Amino acid sequence: MSISHKPNLRPNAQSLGHEAVQLLHSLAQFGSVPEGGITRLVYTPAWREAQAWLEREMTSRGLLTFWDDVGNLYGRSEPASPGGRRILTGSHVDTVRQGGCFDGAAGIVASLIAVSWLRATYGPPHLPLDVVSFAEEEGVRFPVAFWGSSNALAAAEGREPTPLPRVLDEDGIDIERAMRNANLPPASRRSRQPVGAYVELHVEQGSKLEEAGVDIGVVTAIVGQRRYGIEVVGRAGHAGTVSMQARVDAMACACSLLNELLERAAAIPDLTLTAGQWHVEPNAVNVIPGRVTFSLDVRHPSERQLDLFACEIESVCSNIAAERRASVRLTSWMNQAPVPMDPSIIALISSAGNDAGWSSMPVLSGAGHDAQTFAGSVPCGMIFVPSRGGVSHAPDEFTSGDALGRGIDVLIRVLYALAYEKYLP
Repeated sequence: MSISHKPNLRPNAQSLGHEAVQLLHSLAQFGSVPEGGITRLVYTPAWREAQAWLEREMTSRGLLTFWDDVGNLYGRSEPASPGGRRILTGSHVDTVRQGGCFDGAAGIVASLIAVSWLRATYGPPHLPLDVVSFAEEEGVRFPVAFWGSSNALAAAEGREPTPLPRVLDEDGIDIERAMRNANLPPASRRSRQPVGAYVELHVEQGSKLEEAGVDIGVVTAIVGQRRYGIEVVGRAGHAGTVSMQARVDAMACACSLLNELLERAAAIPDLTLTAGQWHVEPNAVNVIPGRVTFSLDVRHPSERQLDLFACEIESVCSNIAAERRASVRLTSWMNQAPVPMDPSIIALISSAGNDAGWSSMPVLSGAGHDAQTFAGSVPCGMIFVPSRGGVSHAPDEFTSGDALGRGIDVLIRVLYALAYEKYLP
């Protein structure tokens, strides 16, 4: 399939990429921290300032702005005549702690540039074309990843907003209070219009494209992921008076447990296992740890393999707890199935890359994205652009302006087909 374009209106990828870099640098001021990087957690002042800045940018480009119940921000290119399912494109505005300025933000900026370019070049679309800045995706301040996109989908399907979970941030603030503190604008009925397709541009957060020397990653699927909390309870004691044989050391038990799981994970192709968050009590240099809690993040493209490894986690926890005479409690708090992208959107992105003259390759996404929230309900696709060194969720995360420009070029062509030619799978 080929996308029709007026030959004298080809996007200038270099110019688009330069514009994207400028916008990203401006957006990075909101949440910049002295330690390096950006910390922009949902509903914090930095988050609210970022959304307000994006709203001003959308308005200045002639887009109609509106909000929904949880603080997702939209900028619409109104169609020539009302009606039809809207085409949605964007990403998330929140970050991890001390993250980079590309994860999430690059997708919002790319969508803003693409939709603005289309409107300036071709006029109003035939279908509503919305840029979205999702309120939250990372699950950092509250353990509720994809809070923004899941509520956006609920609104688009005419369902009530997701019930507010009873979870607290590290300061003891719950989501309801955090939303009140953010002083969110009133929700618009426009956020409840049905969605016809969702397309997201994102930095790869890996190194496959860079290593292959390829411009565009055409995402075929997003891996499934499971997240767990593990609590190990032993017995605190004096570091100098309790013999090694008599100890019930919670940290020693946790380390044995993790080492065993890492060995098993390494033997399974495409499976990743990460224990990135730890709390030790009493956390004193001369006291045997009495309680340790840590997180597990498990990812794989096969749901069956995730199920099998979940059984292994339970078995390892049980066996090592008995061996170490400790108590181990396992809690599952995320279960995201692997999500394939829509075949027609995949073909559309590949065709757009070919038409633009950029090299492309199919890729799996090892990271979760807002697209997976929509994928079970509407046709979805993702465009990846290379990340330098595969670095992400860190201050030195980087994607060049040229790489961004090529991705925006492809995004423009895909959105043109969807919103102007009414190409819907």
